[in-house]
Amino acid sequence: MIGLVALLGLAMGGMAADGPVKKYDGGWDLYKNSDNCALLRSYAGDTTFRVAYYPKEDTARVSVIDGALRGVVDGGDYQFQLYFVNGDAVDKGWGTIKLKGIKFQDLGSGYKFAVSGKTFLADMRKNKLLGIMDGDKVVESLKLDTLSDALVGLEACSLGVG
Repeated sequence: MIGLVALLGLAMGGMAADGPVKKYDGGWDLYKNSDNCALLRSYAGDTTFRVAYYPKEDTARVSVIDGALRGVVDGGDYQFQLYFVNGDAVDKGWGTIKLKGIKFQDLGSGYKFAVSGKTFLADMRKNKLLGIMDGDKVVESLKLDTLSDALVGLEACSLGVG
């Protein structure tokens, strides 16, 4: 896991690789760096989700690595729709976002993007699913249902960085 943390840290811009400062239910690990705090979760099927909050610039830098993704060009430019879902309610307020392709030889491919931090964290808190779509095609679908305690930890951690 430390290797994955180090690689994602490089892909998204620095993250401490000496292990999580706290582990939360649902598989969420909290990491602290000098200018950000990050949550990392591995899902079944070789998918890893990371969100790093940079409080000084109020930015969330997000990455999703999926061992099953094919055709992603490292450094390639992509545009997908970002959705949040809570039950039958679908929040399409983010619309189309710009993403960069990332590839790791041993881990798979994925995408990274940066968005408004507090707004993204608030949407994560009030929803159960994050979806990345290419038209009608699901690119990624990630459950957020075990996130509440970890988000409280991320916000507390971010008070001491930046």
